[in-house]
Amino acid sequence: MLKKWIVVWVQRLLAWKVSHREISRITRVSRGRISLIAKGLRPDYEALRRFREEARVAIDPARPAKRCPGCGYKVQLPCIICRARAAVAAHSRRQTTDSSDGFRTPLRLDLKPKHNLRYARIRKRRDRHSRGRIEPELDDY
Repeated sequence: MLKKWIVVWVQRLLAWKVSHREISRITRVSRGRISLIAKGLRPDYEALRRFREEARVAIDPARPAKRCPGCGYKVQLPCIICRARAAVAAHSRRQTTDSSDGFRTPLRLDLKPKHNLRYARIRKRRDRHSRGRIEPELDDY
């Protein structure tokens, strides 16, 4: 993990249009790490540290555990499990989109119309099977 002042120094050198190789030589930071800083992909360690501190404060042994109304587990409220499940569900909802025929198309598939129609029929059949209503279709025979 790089110290904050080194990251700021690298960002300043990048703003001055110094080459990655030269920045690496000056700061003794690897070119790969400099590339991550330039692209903005370096993890925000300060935010992670704050989150961990909040999590440590959230778990207090003096507080009694209660039954969560959402998941039913016996936890200290607010329930971290429900919050994590909601975050995962929100992430999966962002990865799907509604298509024009009313079916959810995972991972933003961009299919040709005839393939999209076939895909919609298969999804509809699979949904019916999962709900327990199995109805024969003409395509099944």
